[in-house]
Amino acid sequence: MHVFIHLPKSTANQTELDQKVAELKKYFQSLSEKILIKNLNFGFSFEISDSAFSRINWQKIKYFRKYFDLNFINHLLTTDDIKVTAFDMDNTVVSIETLDEFAKFIDAKGKNSLISNKIKKLTDASMNGKIPFIKSINARLQLLTDVHLELLNEFLQKPLPLTNGIKELISGLQNKNIQTLLISGGFYPFARKLQLELSFGEIFCNQFEVINNRLTGKYCIPLIDAKVKKQKLISYCQKNNYRTKQTLVIGDGANDYPMMVSSGYAMGYCAKPYLRDRLSKLNWQLNLAPISSILDFWQ
Repeated sequence: MHVFIHLPKSTANQTELDQKVAELKKYFQSLSEKILIKNLNFGFSFEISDSAFSRINWQKIKYFRKYFDLNFINHLLTTDDIKVTAFDMDNTVVSIETLDEFAKFIDAKGKNSLISNKIKKLTDASMNGKIPFIKSINARLQLLTDVHLELLNEFLQKPLPLTNGIKELISGLQNKNIQTLLISGGFYPFARKLQLELSFGEIFCNQFEVINNRLTGKYCIPLIDAKVKKQKLISYCQKNNYRTKQTLVIGDGANDYPMMVSSGYAMGYCAKPYLRDRLSKLNWQLNLAPISSILDFWQ
């Protein structure tokens, strides 16, 4: 069993971090007697026996994960293991919720009654599994009723803030001939901008309904929700002769979970509590290190 530790790119208390790393090494040495450290760009890795893995105290792992990312993998990956990687968009490829940021932009322009706080609350509730996605998206879009496309186009002139390491990750995957998809409950104008910037192979996302150059407060059918996201991944694999077990899904919220369950590999990136609580011991989590750290999992 391979153990990967990825450290935060920066920390306010380096002394404390060093102490926790030393504590972790001591803990695994108590399970395995001896570990051989391999240094990585943002951390280190080592191997433990299956016997040592079976004796892990998972409360201890939860404790260590407060300070650095800690993941387990049965074997180093090859290009045969993963043929397709599907990304969520908001808070995964970009470090924002695009609809929330668009609402802030609208508020700043004074073109509408203040809507950003309302939209953010609805987004948070949906991503944490507290309200159904369809209820959240309907309510959020209603708040955007009658917004002119000029405002959307002006917002799109600004760069969307990318997640730390996402360019390196997508480039690294594509260099391994792994297909990269964007499967999002977000909206096409934002997804298309990212597709052009990052060279995603295909994008699957929602569409604003527009009449007379204004948002109507509705979406175009079909709605891309959690169930449809899963279907899109499965359909893409069938169309291109990939097995779903050869897919990696990376996301952060409740509507990514069904897609993850259908995939061979899953990683929660800065995952919301709803998703984090449902990831298994061998699902990967990155919360502190750059998202590109996952490239270390390949041979």
